[in-house]
Amino acid sequence: MRYLIYFSIITVFFSCKEGKVGGELKQLEDLTFDSGFNSEKGQIEKFNNQEYYCVADYSKHKQISLHEIDSDLMVSVPLDSVVQLGEKIIAYEVINLDTIMILTKFNSHLYFINQTGAIWKTIDFSPYFKKGSEYELIRSSTAFHVSNGKLIFSLGYSPNNIDSSLFTNITDAEAWTVYHKFSRAAPSFLLVEDVFADSLEVSFELPHFLNRYVADNEMSESDRLFNFYGNFATFISPFTDTAYIINTETFEIDDWVKVASDNTQTSTIPITTQEHVDDGYALYMVYFIGGRIVSFQYDKYRDLFYCIVKHAQKESAEPWSIIVYNADLECLDEFIMDDTKYAPRLFITEAGLLISRLNESDADNFQKNTFTLFNYE
Repeated sequence: MRYLIYFSIITVFFSCKEGKVGGELKQLEDLTFDSGFNSEKGQIEKFNNQEYYCVADYSKHKQISLHEIDSDLMVSVPLDSVVQLGEKIIAYEVINLDTIMILTKFNSHLYFINQTGAIWKTIDFSPYFKKGSEYELIRSSTAFHVSNGKLIFSLGYSPNNIDSSLFTNITDAEAWTVYHKFSRAAPSFLLVEDVFADSLEVSFELPHFLNRYVADNEMSESDRLFNFYGNFATFISPFTDTAYIINTETFEIDDWVKVASDNTQTSTIPITTQEHVDDGYALYMVYFIGGRIVSFQYDKYRDLFYCIVKHAQKESAEPWSIIVYNADLECLDEFIMDDTKYAPRLFITEAGLLISRLNESDADNFQKNTFTLFNYE
Protein backbone atom coordinates (compact mmCIF):
# COMPACT_ATOMS: atom_id res chain seq x y z
CA MET A 1 0.00 0.00 0.00
CA ARG A 2 1.40 3.37 -1.04
CA TYR A 3 0.24 6.56 0.59
CA LEU A 4 0.83 10.28 0.42
CA ILE A 5 0.19 12.37 3.50
CA TYR A 6 -1.22 15.86 3.03
CA PHE A 7 -3.75 18.15 4.61
CA SER A 8 -6.42 20.32 3.05
CA ILE A 9 -10.04 21.16 3.70
CA ILE A 10 -13.01 20.51 1.44
CA THR A 11 -15.27 23.51 0.85
CA VAL A 12 -18.48 23.20 2.84
CA PHE A 13 -21.90 23.86 1.35
CA PHE A 14 -24.61 23.85 3.99
CA SER A 15 -28.02 22.33 3.39
CA CYS A 16 -28.73 22.12 7.13
CA LYS A 17 -30.30 25.50 7.61
CA GLU A 18 -31.00 24.88 11.28
CA GLY A 19 -28.20 24.04 13.68
CA LYS A 20 -25.34 23.86 11.18
CA VAL A 21 -21.97 23.41 12.79
CA GLY A 22 -19.52 24.29 10.03
CA GLY A 23 -17.33 21.22 10.43
CA GLU A 24 -14.43 20.23 8.23
CA LEU A 25 -13.89 17.22 6.01
CA LYS A 26 -10.13 16.97 6.18
CA GLN A 27 -8.04 14.99 3.72
CA LEU A 28 -5.41 12.93 5.52
CA GLU A 29 -3.74 10.61 3.00
CA ASP A 30 -4.09 8.71 -0.25
CA LEU A 31 -4.17 4.92 -0.02
CA THR A 32 -3.54 2.54 -2.90
CA PHE A 33 -4.31 -1.17 -2.62
CA ASP A 34 -2.49 -3.13 -5.31
CA SER A 35 -4.92 -6.02 -5.62
CA GLY A 36 -4.03 -6.98 -9.16
CA PHE A 37 -7.55 -6.00 -10.23
CA ASN A 38 -10.00 -3.15 -9.77
CA SER A 39 -13.43 -3.94 -8.38
CA GLU A 40 -16.41 -2.31 -6.69
CA LYS A 41 -16.96 -5.47 -4.61
CA GLY A 42 -15.15 -4.03 -1.62
CA GLN A 43 -15.89 -3.87 2.11
CA ILE A 44 -14.15 -3.26 5.42
CA GLU A 45 -13.74 -6.20 7.79
CA LYS A 46 -12.17 -6.27 11.25
CA PHE A 47 -10.96 -9.33 13.14
CA ASN A 48 -8.10 -10.02 15.55
CA ASN A 49 -7.95 -6.23 16.17
CA GLN A 50 -6.88 -5.63 12.56
CA GLU A 51 -8.85 -3.76 9.91
CA TYR A 52 -8.83 -5.04 6.34
CA TYR A 53 -9.94 -3.58 3.07
CA CYS A 54 -11.38 -6.61 1.28
CA VAL A 55 -12.07 -6.65 -2.44
CA ALA A 56 -13.23 -9.49 -4.67
CA ASP A 57 -13.32 -10.54 -8.30
CA TYR A 58 -15.71 -13.42 -8.98
CA SER A 59 -15.10 -14.10 -12.66
CA LYS A 60 -11.60 -13.44 -14.04
CA HIS A 61 -9.30 -13.54 -11.00
CA LYS A 62 -11.69 -15.54 -8.81
CA GLN A 63 -10.30 -14.36 -5.50
CA ILE A 64 -10.79 -12.16 -2.46
CA SER A 65 -7.86 -9.90 -1.59
CA LEU A 66 -7.58 -8.84 2.05
CA HIS A 67 -5.38 -5.79 2.59
CA GLU A 68 -4.28 -4.69 6.04
CA ILE A 69 -5.19 -1.01 6.02
CA ASP A 70 -2.11 0.11 7.95
CA SER A 71 0.52 -2.05 6.21
CA ASP A 72 1.46 -3.60 2.85
CA LEU A 73 0.33 -7.08 3.88
CA MET A 74 -2.18 -8.73 1.54
CA VAL A 75 -3.78 -12.16 1.81
CA SER A 76 -5.37 -13.68 -1.32
CA VAL A 77 -8.18 -16.20 -0.90
CA PRO A 78 -8.99 -18.25 -4.04
CA LEU A 79 -12.65 -18.80 -4.95
CA ASP A 80 -12.10 -21.58 -7.52
CA SER A 81 -13.63 -24.26 -5.31
CA VAL A 82 -17.00 -22.47 -5.37
CA VAL A 83 -16.84 -21.22 -8.97
CA GLN A 84 -15.97 -24.71 -10.28
CA LEU A 85 -19.28 -25.96 -8.89
CA GLY A 86 -21.02 -23.74 -11.43
CA GLU A 87 -22.09 -21.27 -8.76
CA LYS A 88 -22.55 -17.52 -9.34
CA ILE A 89 -21.12 -15.67 -6.33
CA ILE A 90 -22.95 -12.51 -5.22
CA ALA A 91 -21.58 -11.75 -1.73
CA TYR A 92 -19.03 -12.67 0.92
CA GLU A 93 -18.32 -11.99 4.58
CA VAL A 94 -14.98 -12.53 6.29
CA ILE A 95 -15.33 -13.64 9.92
CA ASN A 96 -11.64 -14.55 10.11
CA LEU A 97 -9.14 -16.20 7.78
CA ASP A 98 -10.55 -19.65 8.51
CA THR A 99 -14.24 -18.68 8.24
CA ILE A 100 -15.18 -16.87 5.05
CA MET A 101 -18.83 -17.08 3.97
CA ILE A 102 -19.68 -17.11 0.26
CA LEU A 103 -23.28 -16.50 -0.88
CA THR A 104 -24.43 -17.65 -4.31
CA LYS A 105 -27.27 -16.53 -6.56
CA PHE A 106 -30.49 -18.33 -7.54
CA ASN A 107 -30.07 -21.47 -5.39
CA SER A 108 -29.34 -19.67 -2.08
CA HIS A 109 -26.30 -21.72 -1.12
CA LEU A 110 -23.95 -20.47 1.59
CA TYR A 111 -20.42 -21.87 1.47
CA PHE A 112 -17.84 -21.67 4.25
CA ILE A 113 -14.21 -21.62 3.07
CA ASN A 114 -10.83 -21.05 4.70
CA GLN A 115 -7.94 -18.94 3.45
CA THR A 116 -6.80 -21.69 1.07
CA GLY A 117 -10.23 -21.65 -0.55
CA ALA A 118 -11.18 -25.12 0.71
CA ILE A 119 -14.91 -25.59 1.39
CA TRP A 120 -15.54 -26.96 4.88
CA LYS A 121 -19.30 -26.38 5.22
CA THR A 122 -22.28 -25.81 2.91
CA ILE A 123 -25.83 -24.71 3.75
CA ASP A 124 -28.70 -24.98 1.27
CA PHE A 125 -31.42 -22.51 2.30
CA SER A 126 -33.88 -23.44 -0.46
CA PRO A 127 -35.73 -26.04 1.71
CA TYR A 128 -36.67 -23.21 4.07
CA PHE A 129 -38.45 -21.32 1.29
CA LYS A 130 -41.89 -22.04 -0.11
CA LYS A 131 -42.30 -24.61 -2.85
CA GLY A 132 -41.30 -23.07 -6.16
CA SER A 133 -38.45 -20.99 -4.65
CA GLU A 134 -40.62 -17.96 -4.00
CA TYR A 135 -37.73 -16.19 -2.26
CA GLU A 136 -33.99 -16.08 -2.75
CA LEU A 137 -31.14 -14.64 -0.73
CA ILE A 138 -29.64 -11.52 -2.28
CA ARG A 139 -26.85 -9.08 -1.64
CA SER A 140 -27.90 -5.82 -0.04
CA SER A 141 -25.78 -2.67 0.41
CA THR A 142 -23.77 -4.82 2.79
CA ALA A 143 -23.59 -8.55 2.16
CA PHE A 144 -25.34 -9.83 5.29
CA HIS A 145 -25.14 -9.39 9.04
CA VAL A 146 -23.21 -11.86 11.20
CA SER A 147 -23.02 -11.78 15.00
CA ASN A 148 -22.20 -14.78 17.20
CA GLY A 149 -23.58 -17.18 14.62
CA LYS A 150 -26.76 -15.13 14.04
CA LEU A 151 -27.25 -14.17 10.40
CA ILE A 152 -29.60 -11.71 8.75
CA PHE A 153 -29.95 -11.90 4.97
CA SER A 154 -31.82 -9.63 2.60
CA LEU A 155 -34.52 -11.48 0.68
CA GLY A 156 -35.36 -11.13 -2.98
CA TYR A 157 -38.64 -12.23 -4.52
CA SER A 158 -39.04 -14.74 -7.35
CA PRO A 159 -42.37 -14.95 -9.23
CA ASN A 160 -42.09 -18.72 -9.76
CA ASN A 161 -44.80 -19.51 -7.21
CA ILE A 162 -47.44 -17.03 -8.36
CA ASP A 163 -50.63 -18.67 -9.63
CA SER A 164 -50.34 -18.46 -13.43
CA SER A 165 -54.09 -17.92 -13.72
CA LEU A 166 -53.58 -14.46 -12.26
CA PHE A 167 -51.87 -13.47 -15.51
CA THR A 168 -54.69 -14.65 -17.78
CA ASN A 169 -56.39 -12.05 -19.99
CA ILE A 170 -54.54 -9.07 -18.57
CA THR A 171 -52.26 -6.46 -20.15
CA ASP A 172 -48.49 -6.39 -19.74
CA ALA A 173 -48.80 -3.42 -17.38
CA GLU A 174 -51.33 -5.30 -15.25
CA ALA A 175 -48.98 -8.31 -15.16
CA TRP A 176 -46.21 -6.12 -13.79
CA THR A 177 -48.65 -4.80 -11.17
CA VAL A 178 -49.52 -8.35 -10.08
CA TYR A 179 -45.83 -9.19 -9.72
CA HIS A 180 -45.06 -6.07 -7.68
CA LYS A 181 -48.05 -6.67 -5.42
CA PHE A 182 -46.57 -10.00 -4.36
CA SER A 183 -43.01 -8.70 -4.31
CA ARG A 184 -43.79 -5.77 -2.00
CA ALA A 185 -45.80 -7.95 0.36
CA ALA A 186 -42.81 -10.27 0.76
CA PRO A 187 -40.59 -10.17 3.87
CA SER A 188 -37.38 -8.15 3.64
CA PHE A 189 -35.19 -10.39 5.80
CA LEU A 190 -34.38 -14.01 6.54
CA LEU A 191 -33.20 -14.41 10.14
CA VAL A 192 -31.03 -17.43 11.03
CA GLU A 193 -30.60 -17.81 14.79
CA ASP A 194 -27.45 -19.98 14.76
CA VAL A 195 -25.88 -20.78 11.41
CA PHE A 196 -23.53 -23.32 13.03
CA ALA A 197 -26.33 -25.39 14.60
CA ASP A 198 -27.12 -28.86 13.23
CA SER A 199 -30.74 -27.84 12.65
CA LEU A 200 -31.40 -24.26 11.60
CA GLU A 201 -34.06 -22.05 13.14
CA VAL A 202 -35.16 -19.42 10.62
CA SER A 203 -37.84 -16.73 10.45
CA PHE A 204 -39.06 -14.23 7.85
CA GLU A 205 -39.16 -10.60 8.96
CA LEU A 206 -40.42 -7.14 7.94
CA PRO A 207 -43.08 -7.86 5.30
CA HIS A 208 -44.79 -5.12 3.25
CA PHE A 209 -41.95 -2.70 3.98
CA LEU A 210 -41.55 -1.45 0.38
CA ASN A 211 -45.22 -0.42 0.31
CA ARG A 212 -44.28 2.56 2.48
CA TYR A 213 -43.08 4.51 -0.54
CA VAL A 214 -44.24 2.79 -3.77
CA ALA A 215 -47.60 1.52 -4.93
CA ASP A 216 -48.23 -1.83 -6.61
CA ASN A 217 -48.63 -0.18 -10.02
CA GLU A 218 -45.27 1.60 -9.76
CA MET A 219 -41.87 0.33 -10.83
CA SER A 220 -38.91 0.49 -8.46
CA GLU A 221 -35.57 -1.21 -7.93
CA SER A 222 -35.55 -4.83 -6.79
CA ASP A 223 -32.53 -4.47 -4.49
CA ARG A 224 -33.00 -4.17 -0.75
CA LEU A 225 -30.61 -1.34 0.10
CA PHE A 226 -29.89 -2.20 3.73
CA ASN A 227 -26.70 -1.65 5.72
CA PHE A 228 -26.36 -3.79 8.86
CA TYR A 229 -24.85 -2.51 12.12
CA GLY A 230 -25.08 -4.65 15.24
CA ASN A 231 -28.68 -4.42 16.46
CA PHE A 232 -29.96 -2.10 13.74
CA ALA A 233 -29.94 -1.58 10.00
CA THR A 234 -30.29 1.48 7.79
CA PHE A 235 -32.40 1.52 4.64
CA ILE A 236 -32.58 3.89 1.67
CA SER A 237 -34.07 3.83 -1.81
CA PRO A 238 -33.75 6.14 -4.82
CA PHE A 239 -37.56 6.35 -4.75
CA THR A 240 -37.93 7.95 -1.32
CA ASP A 241 -36.28 10.93 0.36
CA THR A 242 -36.42 9.15 3.72
CA ALA A 243 -33.69 7.10 5.39
CA TYR A 244 -34.93 4.52 7.90
CA ILE A 245 -33.38 2.99 11.03
CA ILE A 246 -34.68 -0.54 11.61
CA ASN A 247 -34.25 -2.47 14.85
CA THR A 248 -32.92 -5.93 13.93
CA GLU A 249 -34.05 -7.40 17.25
CA THR A 250 -37.72 -6.44 16.91
CA PHE A 251 -37.71 -5.70 13.16
CA GLU A 252 -39.58 -2.48 13.73
CA ILE A 253 -38.75 1.01 12.45
CA ASP A 254 -36.95 2.81 15.28
CA ASP A 255 -36.39 6.13 13.57
CA TRP A 256 -36.26 7.89 10.22
CA VAL A 257 -35.06 11.14 8.70
CA LYS A 258 -36.07 13.04 5.58
CA VAL A 259 -32.88 13.80 3.68
CA ALA A 260 -32.71 17.35 2.34
CA SER A 261 -30.02 18.96 0.21
CA ASP A 262 -29.67 22.53 -1.05
CA ASN A 263 -28.02 21.16 -4.17
CA THR A 264 -30.39 18.54 -5.53
CA GLN A 265 -33.61 16.64 -5.07
CA THR A 266 -33.11 13.54 -2.95
CA SER A 267 -35.64 11.12 -4.43
CA THR A 268 -36.96 10.04 -7.81
CA ILE A 269 -40.64 9.72 -8.63
CA PRO A 270 -41.36 6.08 -9.57
CA ILE A 271 -42.80 5.44 -13.01
CA THR A 272 -45.98 3.41 -13.43
CA THR A 273 -46.06 -0.10 -14.85
CA GLN A 274 -47.84 1.31 -17.91
CA GLU A 275 -45.05 3.85 -18.46
CA HIS A 276 -42.55 1.00 -18.22
CA VAL A 277 -44.40 -1.00 -20.88
CA ASP A 278 -44.65 2.05 -23.14
CA ASP A 279 -40.95 2.91 -22.78
CA GLY A 280 -38.49 0.30 -21.55
CA TYR A 281 -35.87 3.01 -20.90
CA ALA A 282 -38.12 5.16 -18.71
CA LEU A 283 -37.05 3.52 -15.44
CA TYR A 284 -33.40 3.82 -16.44
CA MET A 285 -33.81 7.51 -17.19
CA VAL A 286 -35.46 8.49 -13.90
CA TYR A 287 -33.14 6.25 -11.87
CA PHE A 288 -29.81 7.40 -13.31
CA ILE A 289 -30.49 10.97 -14.41
CA GLY A 290 -32.24 12.49 -11.38
CA GLY A 291 -30.90 13.26 -7.92
CA ARG A 292 -31.24 10.52 -5.32
CA ILE A 293 -29.89 9.00 -2.11
CA VAL A 294 -27.37 6.25 -2.85
CA SER A 295 -26.00 5.39 0.59
CA PHE A 296 -26.74 5.95 4.29
CA GLN A 297 -24.05 4.60 6.64
CA TYR A 298 -23.34 4.64 10.37
CA ASP A 299 -19.90 5.44 11.82
CA LYS A 300 -19.58 3.62 15.14
CA TYR A 301 -16.22 5.23 15.87
CA ARG A 302 -17.58 8.79 15.78
CA ASP A 303 -21.31 8.10 16.35
CA LEU A 304 -22.31 9.79 13.11
CA PHE A 305 -24.29 8.98 9.98
CA TYR A 306 -23.12 9.79 6.44
CA CYS A 307 -25.55 10.09 3.55
CA ILE A 308 -24.28 10.10 -0.04
CA VAL A 309 -26.54 11.98 -2.44
CA LYS A 310 -26.01 11.97 -6.20
CA HIS A 311 -27.13 15.19 -7.86
CA ALA A 312 -29.03 15.42 -11.12
CA GLN A 313 -26.60 14.88 -13.97
CA LYS A 314 -25.20 17.95 -15.68
CA GLU A 315 -24.09 16.97 -19.19
CA SER A 316 -21.20 14.53 -18.60
CA ALA A 317 -20.66 15.55 -14.96
CA GLU A 318 -22.02 13.42 -12.10
CA PRO A 319 -21.88 15.69 -9.02
CA TRP A 320 -22.47 14.28 -5.55
CA SER A 321 -22.24 15.27 -1.91
CA ILE A 322 -21.96 13.84 1.62
CA ILE A 323 -24.47 14.93 4.27
CA VAL A 324 -23.41 14.37 7.90
CA TYR A 325 -25.89 13.62 10.71
CA ASN A 326 -25.36 13.19 14.41
CA ALA A 327 -26.66 10.19 16.37
CA ASP A 328 -30.05 11.91 16.78
CA LEU A 329 -30.31 12.25 12.97
CA GLU A 330 -29.84 16.01 13.16
CA CYS A 331 -28.17 17.38 10.05
CA LEU A 332 -24.73 18.86 10.70
CA ASP A 333 -23.03 19.57 7.35
CA GLU A 334 -23.08 18.92 3.64
CA PHE A 335 -19.93 18.62 1.56
CA ILE A 336 -19.95 18.75 -2.24
CA MET A 337 -17.24 16.41 -3.49
CA ASP A 338 -15.04 16.85 -6.55
CA ASP A 339 -16.61 14.39 -8.99
CA THR A 340 -13.54 14.62 -11.25
CA LYS A 341 -11.46 13.02 -8.47
CA TYR A 342 -13.82 10.98 -6.30
CA ALA A 343 -16.49 8.35 -6.90
CA PRO A 344 -19.52 8.14 -4.56
CA ARG A 345 -18.29 5.12 -2.60
CA LEU A 346 -17.43 5.41 1.09
CA PHE A 347 -15.98 2.94 3.60
CA ILE A 348 -15.82 3.66 7.33
CA THR A 349 -12.64 2.78 9.23
CA GLU A 350 -11.31 3.55 12.69
CA ALA A 351 -8.94 6.16 11.19
CA GLY A 352 -11.63 7.90 9.13
CA LEU A 353 -13.57 7.70 5.88
CA LEU A 354 -12.13 5.96 2.84
CA ILE A 355 -13.57 7.61 -0.28
CA SER A 356 -12.91 6.01 -3.64
CA ARG A 357 -10.62 7.92 -5.99
CA LEU A 358 -10.98 7.87 -9.75
CA ASN A 359 -7.80 6.21 -10.99
CA GLU A 360 -5.48 8.51 -12.89
CA SER A 361 -4.19 6.04 -15.48
CA ASP A 362 -5.61 3.20 -17.55
CA ALA A 363 -3.14 0.79 -15.96
CA ASP A 364 -4.38 1.64 -12.47
CA ASN A 365 -7.98 1.18 -13.58
CA PHE A 366 -7.42 -2.55 -13.96
CA GLN A 367 -4.82 -3.25 -11.27
CA LYS A 368 -5.42 -1.10 -8.20
CA ASN A 369 -8.08 0.25 -5.87
CA THR A 370 -7.33 3.80 -4.72
CA PHE A 371 -8.86 5.92 -1.97
CA THR A 372 -8.39 9.12 0.00
CA LEU A 373 -8.71 8.94 3.78
CA PHE A 374 -10.82 11.78 5.22
CA ASN A 375 -11.75 12.74 8.74
CA TYR A 376 -14.78 14.80 9.77
CA GLU A 377 -14.00 17.27 12.55
